Amino acid sequence: QGTANTSVVFHGKKLLVLKEDSLPMELDPDTLETRGHWNFGGHFDAVSFTAHPKIDYHTNEMLGFSYQAKGDATRDFAFVIVDQGGRIVHQMWFDMPYPGMVHDFAITDTHVIVPFFPLITDMNTIKRGGPYYEWHPDKKSYYAVFPRRGRSTDVRWFHGPTVSAGHMMNAHNEGSKLHLDLCLYNGNCFDFFPSYDGSPFKGSPPILTRLSFD
Repeated sequence: QGTANTSVVFHGKKLLVLKEDSLPMELDPDTLETRGHWNFGGHFDAVSFTAHPKIDYHTNEMLGFSYQAKGDATRDFAFVIVDQGGRIVHQMWFDMPYPGMVHDFAITDTHVIVPFFPLITDMNTIKRGGPYYEWHPDKKSYYAVFPRRGRSTDVRWFHGPTVSAGHMMNAHNEGSKLHLDLCLYNGNCFDFFPSYDGSPFKGSPPILTRLSFD
């Protein structure tokens, strides 16, 4: 953990290097000297922060999240909005359907869409020295949809077939519907995460897909 090797963002006058299994690593923007982990001035109680936050250039806000936010194999999900000064101005927590991996998410002008694909962490597997994520072909995919400044009670849940994806492409509003565009795999998109039941990896092509939520 903490290798800070996935992506970089400059926001709130801070240069942050990100890896989703830990908090952001702050660097000096001029010398690149490591300053240490950043938890948004002590106002973020999660143990990690996404490597793929979204910057809204209309509002100058950064939207981000933490999954397994209270530690390994927990079902806690934390969503935050950070203003242009680097202060958290909104934070909302809710329970995931399973302690899975959430590598990316999507936003529209009004809402947030978070996909949950069944790459799941099991503490007993970890203790045996197994992989941190295992594919569960017997479980559904889930999608949490909520207003940007919503509460946990505002989350609308949708579910679908056992699919997966690495990154989201874009999302937008159309009347009462939200559309999410992504390259979707009919099964496990990561061959290095094995199935929990020992079944062999079945490769599938990424298909450009639009998921619509009413």
